[in-house]
Amino acid sequence: MLTLEEAAQLLRVPADFLRARAEAGEVPGRRLGDEWHFRREALLAWLGAVS
Repeated sequence: MLTLEEAAQLLRVPADFLRARAEAGEVPGRRLGDEWHFRREALLAWLGAVS
């Protein structure tokens, strides 16, 4: 699992951008309490699908 900051770094996007996309349901992620978490494999699969 990656934190929001780690996932943003992986995708090379600002963390605020990734948070907004995750909240809109456009990026695969899970909110646990107040924090977003992302599976690396799911992000890479999503990235491949939208590229």
